[in-house]
Amino acid sequence: MNEVIRFIFVWIIGLSIFWRVLGLHKAWKRTNKIKYWKFDEKVKLHFLCFVGAIALCESPQEIVGVVAIIGYLCFTLTFFSKFLWELVQALSKKIYIPKGYGSRRTIEDIEHIDRMTGTEFEVFLAKLFDGLGYYTEVTPSSGDFGVDVKMIKNKTLTAIQAKCYGEGKTVGVKAINEVVGGAGYWKADKKMVITNRYFTDAAIKTAVRNHVKLVDREGLRILLQQYHDALKKRRLLLLRFRKEKRSS
Repeated sequence: MNEVIRFIFVWIIGLSIFWRVLGLHKAWKRTNKIKYWKFDEKVKLHFLCFVGAIALCESPQEIVGVVAIIGYLCFTLTFFSKFLWELVQALSKKIYIPKGYGSRRTIEDIEHIDRMTGTEFEVFLAKLFDGLGYYTEVTPSSGDFGVDVKMIKNKTLTAIQAKCYGEGKTVGVKAINEVVGGAGYWKADKKMVITNRYFTDAAIKTAVRNHVKLVDREGLRILLQQYHDALKKRRLLLLRFRKEKRSS
């Protein structure tokens, strides 16, 4: 009995170390809902489960190893079936990713944003908040219930309504009402409306009453600056790491 307890203790400690080494604690801190994790984080979790199942095969009691392998196979089947289903859904949604918006390209200035279409603006916001450390997801073009982008950080889901307008246009009360209704459907903790223009006085008053955060043109400039600062910081850390590696 003592041998079994000792084995379980070592097994838990070992998995805890792997959990932090793989960086899964950061994903869990962002959200404990695994379905909102990024694909690479899900793969790491899958690898951790594989290691844990194999380790349990060395248990003093053989039945534990058998149960672990069966559990792992069930998890693998579920993982890949969900992945394929999400892939089919993504293809059916036909979410358009603008050319040039890969990970190696930085986001342009506010004038470039003014030339975006509504769909491009949604994808842009997803990339923007992703660069700021959020998990982001663009909702389908039809059936979004007033929410264009969902973002998660620190287990908090925020519903975003995106409005990209031409010069001289303003965002009215309708956008506020849409995100309030959509937040209820998506069970969001916070609500936000972001635009490249400005809000009407009525929209601002409605937003205050419904606890909706508004980000206008000036607020968008600030977010852009924060994104570029975060990107620059990561590049400096990467350069420093490379220099230290060469010197060593």
